[in-house]
Amino acid sequence: MRHQKPRCAALLGPLSAARRRFLGYGSAVIAASVTGPLFSRLAQAQTASFDFYISPTGSDSNPGTSASPWALTALNTHQAAYAGHRVGVLPGTYNCLSLIGGSYGSSFSTPAFNIAGGTAGSPTVIQSTVPQGAILDGGANASNNPNGQPLIGTISPACGLGYITLDGFEVRNTYARAISVGYDPGAATPSQRLLGIVVQNCYVHALTNTIQAGNPTGITAYACNGALIQNNYITNLADTSSRASGIQIWTSINCVTQFNTIVSTSSQQVDGINHKNMAQSNNTICYNYIDLSASGSNSVNGICPDSDGDGSTTSSVHNNIVIADSSAAPAMIDTGNFPSSLNKQVWYNNTFVGVPNNSVGAFVRFGAPSTISFYNNIISRTSTGGRGDVNTSASALALIDYNCYPSAPMLGLTPNGSTGYPSSLLSSLVAWALALLTTSGKDAHSITGNPQFAASGSGPAYYQLQSGSPCKGSGSTNGGSGGSPTDMGAWGNGATTIGCSFAPGATAVVVPNPPQIISVT
Repeated sequence: MRHQKPRCAALLGPLSAARRRFLGYGSAVIAASVTGPLFSRLAQAQTASFDFYISPTGSDSNPGTSASPWALTALNTHQAAYAGHRVGVLPGTYNCLSLIGGSYGSSFSTPAFNIAGGTAGSPTVIQSTVPQGAILDGGANASNNPNGQPLIGTISPACGLGYITLDGFEVRNTYARAISVGYDPGAATPSQRLLGIVVQNCYVHALTNTIQAGNPTGITAYACNGALIQNNYITNLADTSSRASGIQIWTSINCVTQFNTIVSTSSQQVDGINHKNMAQSNNTICYNYIDLSASGSNSVNGICPDSDGDGSTTSSVHNNIVIADSSAAPAMIDTGNFPSSLNKQVWYNNTFVGVPNNSVGAFVRFGAPSTISFYNNIISRTSTGGRGDVNTSASALALIDYNCYPSAPMLGLTPNGSTGYPSSLLSSLVAWALALLTTSGKDAHSITGNPQFAASGSGPAYYQLQSGSPCKGSGSTNGGSGGSPTDMGAWGNGATTIGCSFAPGATAVVVPNPPQIISVT
């Protein structure tokens, strides 16, 4: 049964018909595809002015000035006033339990703090005035939030049609979901999608869930067009139904998920970045660091856009680092057969690492025919692959080359069109290349061996390549013989930053607030 949504003021005029979509951040403009080298420009902190202010000791009866700020509940009670304006949330801990399970609490979709949308020219910006200084503490559990209501975000069309930026918060102690934005989550194929959604610079942690098939997440986006989810740190998600994800996206198009760090700390986190169900296409997942090595015995999907594709556009996954857990079935990539012939995807310059004692390796699974390109990727593990380092049918691959596989590869082959487990395992690149010769040249330039990671420092830096690595300069910028030489793995092909730019609890935080004007191609 569809939950009734709360009413909001009518906040938006007619939508622009312009084909080129932009994301608004204050007076800045950000294109929906942001490239890696640009990230250094995003990392310049800005001094922002605000139209309204919120503090832990404020009141909704105040005028919302810096001297007399609102309470956080003004996000619900003063929507018409702040829609299309900048709201600064002052440092401190906001105990949010009083609203959880309240007037909106019966809804699985409507956030407790429900942000009103703005317009393309005047987006609504809700920003912590100090990076991660405003702490939103849900205090929620199965008893006081049995329906798994999200803590903060937006639900539309009740609250406008988008143009919302949520920036710089610490969100903790939530139940089922922390941040959730979207248009009509109940629709398998949305009639409309939210524009101008940005979620950035947030630290999300300490989430629990016992709702069966509840899809608990740090950040959820439903039915968005051109959303930007960047520079967030997500950790410590626990879910007894084995369906948790750091970031989960549903029925969305033209979205960019970049520079995020997702780290598992319990035995029940399942996925890093997961695209669920159909009606998704032309999305990009790039420059993310996903460490699921503490996920325990559950099956893990590092990056799983299994449903992305519309037959004409191509979704891309590049320059990500994914570290598997020690379970029996870590699917580092899972791009199943949904829909059966439409999920065009390109995967390049990713690094997939199986931790010691991992008996399966970096398991890559493909399905739909002639839709997948896979090049410049490093797959590294220390023990024998069970289901295969790559698990695919020959027909699925439009391009596969310039990859680095383990010294003793286990390459799994399934019947054409199948998304099942491999019917045969091939232990050499020679046998693999012969099996893939539906067209010539597949994996002709790939290698096997130790990629020789730098193995110093922590996080993404650990997986840079040593100067003598066989993967240095052994890739191709376009996956073909006509491309320029580049390094294999996540740090190749121009990458300068992977993962988010801050560490939780750090005294000095560099946050990628965009400059006033950004021109992106």
